[in-house]
Amino acid sequence: MIDLSFAGRMIGAFAVIGAVLFALQFVARAGVRQRITMPGRRLVTVLETTYLPQQASLHVVRIGDAYAVVARSGNHVAKIDDIPAETVERWLESRTEPLDAQRLRSLVARFRRGAGTTSPPAT
Repeated sequence: MIDLSFAGRMIGAFAVIGAVLFALQFVARAGVRQRITMPGRRLVTVLETTYLPQQASLHVVRIGDAYAVVARSGNHVAKIDDIPAETVERWLESRTEPLDAQRLRSLVARFRRGAGTTSPPAT
């Protein structure tokens, strides 16, 4: 006759092994879909997208150290032109420039005023 505690341990062990295998399969599939990479290590990056009528769009793309404008319409993709690196890098810097102290103080003051003005409705 089989000891019930032994059978319970065996079932628990198989359950743990099954859960680990399921988790590994999930991680492997997610890695294939999302191509797990280090940040900043991608060869091709879409920097900006503008959608146009009739399912068309324009994309600014970085490929290695070069920048290009690419058009997409339906199933067709075409490179329109190269963009000088200085132009794109200047634009990227303007998008990520840090807040200066004065702008930060005004934002904090505006937030504090907004947070302090809430009052219960008059009855």
